[in-house]
Amino acid sequence: GLSSLLNAREQLASPQLAISENYCALRKSEMHPSGIALPTFLSIVGKAKEVEATINMGNLSKSQKIYYNEKGEFTRDISKLNFAPGPEYSEYESIVSLVTAVVSSIDGVGIYSKEVDNYVYFIIAIDDDDEPRAIHVAVSKILFARTYAGVVYLKEGDIQSCIPEPIDISLQDPPLAYMAVLSNVISNPGEYCPGILE
Repeated sequence: GLSSLLNAREQLASPQLAISENYCALRKSEMHPSGIALPTFLSIVGKAKEVEATINMGNLSKSQKIYYNEKGEFTRDISKLNFAPGPEYSEYESIVSLVTAVVSSIDGVGIYSKEVDNYVYFIIAIDDDDEPRAIHVAVSKILFARTYAGVVYLKEGDIQSCIPEPIDISLQDPPLAYMAVLSNVISNPGEYCPGILE
């Protein structure tokens, strides 16, 4: 009773103090238990996931080059590439199926996907006699980690590849956004792999 009335009266008498205390309480609620601000913490987590993706993309490119040397073509079949980025998930199965159906409808393009903990890996093989290539895209499943795209291609008889390029998009974005990115990587691979254009 009386103590809470006195407390309320003191807060009304000093609105600056009440606002300051509320602000501090709000800021504390945004803090991770370790004392790191939440956006900073999520950014650090996102960067760690990106390292995982770039390592997996590098391994995928190496496997694709080995496959091409042995078979004389690129493949979209992940089981033929000795690529095992982690246990398989099906959290985004309906979205992955939609993307696969749309990309598969393009003539001369084959696609395969594998969903793991933090990324969905798409392997797109383009059967073009003049410019055969394999496009690898690691689409992020989490908001604070970027998507990566890389290309393995044949140039003057040599197998080349690019360092995976980051793209600020994830499966948390609207489906049309990442569908547009996949479409652009297929039709304009030079944007993600400048070596193709040289």
